[in-house]
Amino acid sequence: MKKSLLILFVLLASCSLAFAQQHESHWSDFDYHDFENHALLVAFVQIDGNFITTEDNWADIEVAAFVDGICRGHMFMDDETYMGDPYPTLQLSIHYNIDYEGEEVTFKMYDHSTGMEYEGWSCNYGIFTGDEHFEVWYDPQIGAVLNFTMLYSITVSSNPEGGGTVTGGGVYDQGDECTVAAVPEAGYAFVCWTEGGEEVSYDAEYVFTAVSERDLVANFVARHWTPEVVQDSMLLTGVVLIDSTEQSSPWLELGAFSGGECRGASLPALEEGRWQYRMLLSGETGDSITFRVYDHALGQEPNLRCFSGVEFGSDSLVYWEEPCEIRFGSLYTVSVEASPEDAGTVTGSGTYLVGTEVTLTATAGANSTFVGWYVGGEEVSTDTVYVFTLTEDVAVVASFLPRHEVRVSSNPEEGGTVTGGGVYDQGDECTV
Repeated sequence: MKKSLLILFVLLASCSLAFAQQHESHWSDFDYHDFENHALLVAFVQIDGNFITTEDNWADIEVAAFVDGICRGHMFMDDETYMGDPYPTLQLSIHYNIDYEGEEVTFKMYDHSTGMEYEGWSCNYGIFTGDEHFEVWYDPQIGAVLNFTMLYSITVSSNPEGGGTVTGGGVYDQGDECTVAAVPEAGYAFVCWTEGGEEVSYDAEYVFTAVSERDLVANFVARHWTPEVVQDSMLLTGVVLIDSTEQSSPWLELGAFSGGECRGASLPALEEGRWQYRMLLSGETGDSITFRVYDHALGQEPNLRCFSGVEFGSDSLVYWEEPCEIRFGSLYTVSVEASPEDAGTVTGSGTYLVGTEVTLTATAGANSTFVGWYVGGEEVSTDTVYVFTLTEDVAVVASFLPRHEVRVSSNPEEGGTVTGGGVYDQGDECTV
């Protein structure tokens, strides 16, 4: 399919062509009277190698030409086509002076329907030569073509603002490799990159391909513990298990303690598919080291019991190639109360390890009857001894009913007989 009359180079005296526009120009106007000449470029337009056709929003497409980064002409696409082609054309007047000989001309495109800006690929799109000739990429089968690629804005920020510094934000061509980096301030640690609240990378240096606009947040946390430096040191590599489940959260800080003093603290790094802690411990030979966990996502220290410990060695450095398992168990609270409060006594309140078989007992008072055990208003047992397996914090109520004595007598005593007296539960129907 051959085309002709697809590119025109015309030197005009003063004014540029005017086309009807549906939008205000994306680029600032300039005074074309400052320039002696201008060339008229007639060309087709592509986005990432695909032609804009009459079926696209061609009337929203505006193209501008730049010399040394300064706009030298901008125009919307025209609905004129050639020889029945389905391709609208661009007729752009580019202003210049003769002394611009040899200056490179680059192009940008703006889509008013999407608000997206595109940039011409990094090749030599045009050079003024001073001999009434304007050079662009020209395909003898197609004609003059301006090919644009989408520009994407990559925004980076830190959370909290003073937690660290971030670099790598900017405007990138579609398909560019982008590298954003996060460096924590003293007393902080990098956790992850998030976008829209979702975790997208755990690497402080995050590399990706620009295929869309991105708003990335580097999340830092203030270290919860500050270790005390004691005589010697050893290196510990470990993973954390809670209730027999290996943890996979970057937000859990592990602290090592001896005699109430913090001897080491670390956040994990993802290595070989596991969240591993590499911690420098300090201490003296024979010190017993236990562990605690702080959850930065919740802002609190979970109620856990540690089952693992380390005896500090005399070697100056002990490196564990295979991570040891630092095990914790969740502790849950059982609260038990009687209702009414003075109707009886209950036992079993306390803090228990998850999975513990908990036994509760209820003893009714002299003037009450036990009814049942209730959790959240639902009856769970009618036995005075209630046994269950603990899986979470729970509040249990032992319900009692007061008992009332009904006395009957006759007056005069010999005047007749009476029946129905006795002790009744509250709410019982009595017949005397």
